[in-house]
Amino acid sequence: MPRRFKATTWSFTLWKSNIDAAWMVTDTWRLSTSMEGDWSDNDLPEPERVSFGAQRFGRGYQDGEASGDYGYGGQVELRYLHQRKESTWVATVQPYILADTAQTWFNAPGLPHQQLASVATSVMFGDNKHYSLTVEAARPVGDLPTDNHKRDWRYSLTLSWNFNNLH
Repeated sequence: MPRRFKATTWSFTLWKSNIDAAWMVTDTWRLSTSMEGDWSDNDLPEPERVSFGAQRFGRGYQDGEASGDYGYGGQVELRYLHQRKESTWVATVQPYILADTAQTWFNAPGLPHQQLASVATSVMFGDNKHYSLTVEAARPVGDLPTDNHKRDWRYSLTLSWNFNNLH
């Protein structure tokens, strides 16, 4: 016998905004920032909630560590751009440091306000054409992570490959 489920209709308004900016301080130093803000005065379904952590404003935390009906995130990064003209496979080495933060809230009473903040240091290697490889160490300095009751360093390795330049 088939089961019948009542259809749920969600009606909500969600505003999203983001901004990115970068400045070349000198020929080899770049300062960049990015910010995101999300706002709704509705109780949002889970897939529509703002979510921060890992690469999205909370590098010292796991992905999705903080979520809510509204919130914001931002980061500041200082990067050294070193080009290695004598090398084909490792044409650039870019060490950088960054600090990020994010906060989320729920509209429903009794749900937690979350505040992420972390500092990170990293280095990116690449050939300026096909790939980049980034090694990063980040440490949470805001709320304690839910998967670890200490503020231990979190390490990540990211490989990006450009399939458009295969020749």
